[in-house]
Amino acid sequence: MYLAYRVLYFVDFVYMHDFIYFRRYFFWGISALLMLAGFRGSTAAPMPPPDSLAFYLARPALPDTMRVKYLILASFYQQSNDLAQARQYSEQALALARRIGFKPGTASALETLGNAHYYAGNYPQAQRLFLEALALNKRLHRQRGVGNSYLGLGNVAVMLYDRPKALQFFARAQQAFAAMSPPSANSQILTLNNIAGVYLEAKNPAKATQFYRRALALTSPDTEPRLTVAIRRGLAEQQLAAGNPDSAQTHLNQGLALAQKIGEQWEEAGLRALQSRLALRRGHPTGALAQARQALHLARQAGHAAEEEDALRAMAAALAALGRSEAYDTLKSYLTLHDTLLARDRADAIIAGQARFNDAEQQARIRSLEQQERLARQAKELAHLRYNQKLWALSALAALALAAGGSLLWLYRRRQRAREQSLRRQIAADLHDDVGSLLTQISLQSELLSQGVYGPEQQERYLAHMAEASRMAVRQMSDVVWGLSQPGHSPTLGNLLERMREHAFEVLEPTHLGINFQTAPELKTLALPASNQQTLFLIYKEALHNATKHAKGATEVLVRLQQLGQSLQLEVRDNGQPGASDASHPGTGGNGLGNMQARAANLGGRVAYEAAPGGFCVVANLPLG
Repeated sequence: MYLAYRVLYFVDFVYMHDFIYFRRYFFWGISALLMLAGFRGSTAAPMPPPDSLAFYLARPALPDTMRVKYLILASFYQQSNDLAQARQYSEQALALARRIGFKPGTASALETLGNAHYYAGNYPQAQRLFLEALALNKRLHRQRGVGNSYLGLGNVAVMLYDRPKALQFFARAQQAFAAMSPPSANSQILTLNNIAGVYLEAKNPAKATQFYRRALALTSPDTEPRLTVAIRRGLAEQQLAAGNPDSAQTHLNQGLALAQKIGEQWEEAGLRALQSRLALRRGHPTGALAQARQALHLARQAGHAAEEEDALRAMAAALAALGRSEAYDTLKSYLTLHDTLLARDRADAIIAGQARFNDAEQQARIRSLEQQERLARQAKELAHLRYNQKLWALSALAALALAAGGSLLWLYRRRQRAREQSLRRQIAADLHDDVGSLLTQISLQSELLSQGVYGPEQQERYLAHMAEASRMAVRQMSDVVWGLSQPGHSPTLGNLLERMREHAFEVLEPTHLGINFQTAPELKTLALPASNQQTLFLIYKEALHNATKHAKGATEVLVRLQQLGQSLQLEVRDNGQPGASDASHPGTGGNGLGNMQARAANLGGRVAYEAAPGGFCVVANLPLG
């Protein structure tokens, strides 16, 4: 009885942990294969096989762009054999691509080098490389590269145990792959499988099944076979857990047929171990034992420890059901292997946690330096204004000497002083409203930490809060600088509308709020002064913040921008339920609504708000001139 209890305990409770352990490394590892397929499809000349790459790389007349591509391919081929060599190839490709100005090659080399550091467990460095690749791919409008970069960032977030961030990155990767022409089905399937894996780790099988089914709907004869096998295995696992053995058997049969066809022994081993569990559930211990033995044989041939563990566990359960004495020895073998893998997983978790802590500290320092750089740019802008003022003053004095135009000089200098004072006030107000509170929060938390009264866990939590506050301050600073500089180069609303859409996605997605962004096409070419654009954007940000903070029960935020005569009207409305929204009380939430009204009044506009049965609405009207 004790032996049977031990077997059932590990079958029912430990299996999910080990199944996730396998899933994590399967899904993350196959990412490189699809990235390789996409890169090979983008080359102008056929790519050589792995054993010919050394010959091609040694050719002295090889064009530099092709050398970059061959180096990247060599790195891909080495990532499963020699990570140090793979990293060396990627670094050579990156250095050469940067030297010759080959930007697509630079982006691909950054992705490959990020993968090499990721597989080596250097997650902070991998994260930095993926972020750099993402920025370059966006500038080059390379949708596949954007998707690959988000995929890499999601993988890093998973290893750092940041599931919300991982889901956010995977969702953006899915959007990028779907936006390709034609859409990349394999990459979308892989991303959906990764999302399902995250939900499995979060013990949410219903959500995992939902994304497995979405991935299955995208499969076709051209789908990467190992992806299809993984989908079938995941669905079979979920159907078995849900008490649907017939559906589980259907997915198992299809997965086994495909695994045997492509000759992947470790995948077949995992499926047969699951088949053993299903047979035992149906009351066929003899068949379960036969499937478990076959799974163990395949797993050992493939040298796959995780699948060997699954097979041993299934065999122990079958032997116990048959009352065989070998069950005890089989269970001991399973427990020994399980403890080894679990200890390794815990060691990986400790390393990942330490990397996350160090990375947060490093990112906080980087954000602080970026903030200082932006402040220096603003000071440089003020100096440039003074320099222009002096030049115009000299010109005006010359005109006065020639044509007695002293009045023109006086009017110009007065206008320049007014513009400079206005810019000073605007910068000071924006920095005080948007950044001052965050910096005060960081200062107070740093003082508390310096006193040394908190334990290690509390210190880590406060440091994480400080890092997040630093990132928010940098984003606010970036918005202020963007609002002052960008419209000067683009007097129309095109860039502003793009910025507003991007900000809505960043703010609303983490809170699971949908966005309904409605603008007329002609607004992209509508001219609006720089100050009006900046004020519009800051009011828009405050309204979105109000919705995310106070719109309880809301599922969507409507943003409507339209021209009404000689004014521009912005409407931000949430669908929170009556009485459930904090925003239904105008005084709730600090000075947000008052700040919006003050900003609009400075331009001769106005801001109104209303709490209606359909939710809370903020309406801003700003003049066009």
